[in-house]
Formats: sequence, C-alpha cells, structure tokens
Amino acid sequence: VKSGILTLNNGSTLTRAGYTFGGWKTSALGTATEYNGGATYTHSGSVSNLQLYAHWIKNPPKFTVTPSSLPGFSYVETNGPSASQSFVLNGNDLENTDTDPVELVTINDKFEIAENTAGPYSHSIVLPSSYTGASKTFYVRLKADLSAGSYTDTVLISGGSAVEANYAEVALSGNVAACFAPTTQASVASLASITSTGMTV
Repeated sequence: VKSGILTLNNGSTLTRAGYTFGGWKTSALGTATEYNGGATYTHSGSVSNLQLYAHWIKNPPKFTVTPSSLPGFSYVETNGPSASQSFVLNGNDLENTDTDPVELVTINDKFEIAENTAGPYSHSIVLPSSYTGASKTFYVRLKADLSAGSYTDTVLISGGSAVEANYAEVALSGNVAACFAPTTQASVASLASITSTGMTV
C-alpha cells in the first residue's frame, strides 16, 4: 500500500480451506492493527510502502443434517420395527477424530440407527477416526416391541471437537397402533349341527 488513501479488498475473491477471511492486519503475526475488508485505509507514514496481511479466522468444527426431522414412523403393536427412513450427515472442519470420534446417539432409545438399510441397527454408532466429515447417509427406524402409543426421540451427532452449539440433531416421531383382540367369538351350539358337508354355527 503506498502512502495515501485506499479502499481495501473486501476478500470476496480470497479463499483458504478451513478458514474465513477476517480483514487485514499490518503484521504477519496478526497482532497489529486490523482493518475490515472494504474499509478505507489511510497510510501517511514516513515509509512510502506498507505491507498488509490477510487475516484468516479458523472455521469451527460443525455438523449439518438433511432433513432435520423425520416424522411418520409407524407399525401395529407386536409387528415392529417400523420401516426405515434416512438422513444425510455432513461434517465441516472436524478435528481430533482419533480422540473425539463422531458419535450418533438416539437420546430416548425408542428409535435405532444404522449405516445401511439392512442394519445392524443400534442405539448408538461411533464412526472410525477416518471419518472427517464426508457426506454420509444413515437409516432410522422405530424400535420393535414397544407398547401402543406415540413416541418421539432425537438423533444427536457430536464429536470431532465440535462445541455443543455446533452439534446436529434429527427430530424423530412415530406411533405404535394397538392390536385389538376380537370382542365376540362364534361358538358351536351343538354337535348335532355338524354334517358330512360342514356345520352350521
């Protein structure tokens, strides 16, 4: 920057993987004066030229899910589990997955999750340290052997050094319908009503 007044680049054309542009600094160490991108900078020092350095802010680890809710799971009592539905998980800028692996948990343990539609299904899944955020599909179903009623649950996704505010959640809801026994039954009044071709009830 030469002596005088200059409108600084707003950073829209600058990119750095895992970081967000945060303006300009007068020191490469990032400890000196900061100027916002697009701001006016005035340099009137004795040195005719001054170097400005792009200031980069590291992106925090964060999860996203699509969709964020899965309603409509159902089955008739004693005929579970329900059919499965799916959601897609993405992780951004995840760190330390060897010591803080990505984990998916159904909080109320009324639903179960799997990495493919055939299972196996379980209350929780811990991904290997090699998972660093690539788009991945998971499957969910309402557990078998539940009593008749309505159920809600949440799949909570954490790990990768993400703070709680950057966890992801998938809201789940479903219903188990009651299986009613017959209220009346036919009965045979008399053995005399039985013939060689059948019987009358």
